[in-house]
Amino acid sequence: MLAFLSLLFFSAPTVWRPLTPLPFESFNTASQVPKDELDRVLQQASRGYNKTLIITVLNKAYTEKNGMLDLFLRSFRLGKGTKPLLDRLLLTADTDVMWLRNPFLKLNQSSEIDIQFTCDGFNGRPEDESNPLNTGFFFVRSNNKSIALFDKWYDARNNSGGMKEQDVLLQMIKNGTLRERGIRTRYLDTRYFGGFCHDYRDFSRVTTMHANCCRTVRAKLIDLSLVLEDWKTYRNGSVVPHNPHKTCLIDSWDELKGH
Repeated sequence: MLAFLSLLFFSAPTVWRPLTPLPFESFNTASQVPKDELDRVLQQASRGYNKTLIITVLNKAYTEKNGMLDLFLRSFRLGKGTKPLLDRLLLTADTDVMWLRNPFLKLNQSSEIDIQFTCDGFNGRPEDESNPLNTGFFFVRSNNKSIALFDKWYDARNNSGGMKEQDVLLQMIKNGTLRERGIRTRYLDTRYFGGFCHDYRDFSRVTTMHANCCRTVRAKLIDLSLVLEDWKTYRNGSVVPHNPHKTCLIDSWDELKGH
């Protein structure tokens, strides 16, 4: 899932269906008057709250009945302080992140920080680029530097020979591209922005839970469903059982080995 936040994070979500197919577009500054369908939807969804918008990217497999999209939306409805955020949600086309609390409360509010990334493992140093970033959820402050970076990222991906977007960005970071452009980044603590790459789940702290380190949609759906059930148990004041992410961490990898 991409969470572009123009500072980025709408109760029926807005679904944008372009009139013509669009690629991974370059970012442009918005006009006061909507120029096309996308501009209209973006302006509608980002009204108020510092023009903040949540964007999540869908793939076909996630939109099946009782699938990942349904689970994603349920997490907003069941989360603590997250239901109002549905009014700022734009579905453009990864929804494998459960939103259990309002993440704005755990983000660095400094206007000097351009991008905040979740990571597969956190070393305790939020400025350290050696934290293994994950683009399943990240916060971007919209400014000239970040817009130019996304244009550069888009161009680099098109010339990468088929690399994934996350791998392209990792390469850019290793090459010093972000530092050269004056992009200031922070990496988010996995105690609050968790995932399946580690088995740390403190429901008194967790804000989002990402099905990373997981190879199949089926496995993500099973284990994220368990996360939501555990969350409901916690919210009811009951003892939360320890349900390891076995389907993702073991079964999904074994399943692929068999093919």
